[in-house]
Amino acid sequence: MPIRLLSILSGTGKLFRKAFEWIADDPWRLFVIVAAVLAFMLWRADGMADKLQFKLDREIAAHAETLKSVKTLSDALEQKNAESMARAKALEDARSEAAQAQAAADRRYRSTQARIDVLRAAVGQNEGVCDTPGEVTDALSGL
Repeated sequence: MPIRLLSILSGTGKLFRKAFEWIADDPWRLFVIVAAVLAFMLWRADGMADKLQFKLDREIAAHAETLKSVKTLSDALEQKNAESMARAKALEDARSEAAQAQAAADRRYRSTQARIDVLRAAVGQNEGVCDTPGEVTDALSGL
């Protein structure tokens, strides 16, 4: 061991021995020292408690702000969702109405076509190849 370290250890040992002898002379000194150490520890604990309480108060305030923001966002999302659901329902209703209108138009077309076929059969035009006149083809191509 280096001399310097031995010197430090020796000095520390002498200090502890003299402190113990000083305390052993009067046992009430031990009580005073313990009371002083406990008072110091209580003072430090009180300071730590104040610091932790301050941090807790900041966390509670931040948590309240976060909850407020989440509630605002949640309300906005619920409103947007309700609007989207209303639009989807309107679109579905329009799609249903369009399908019903298309079915009605198909029924009218088939009914009209059936009447035309009946009239052609009555006149005898359903026999042979049916050619569409040129002016009808030209008119249909312009649509």
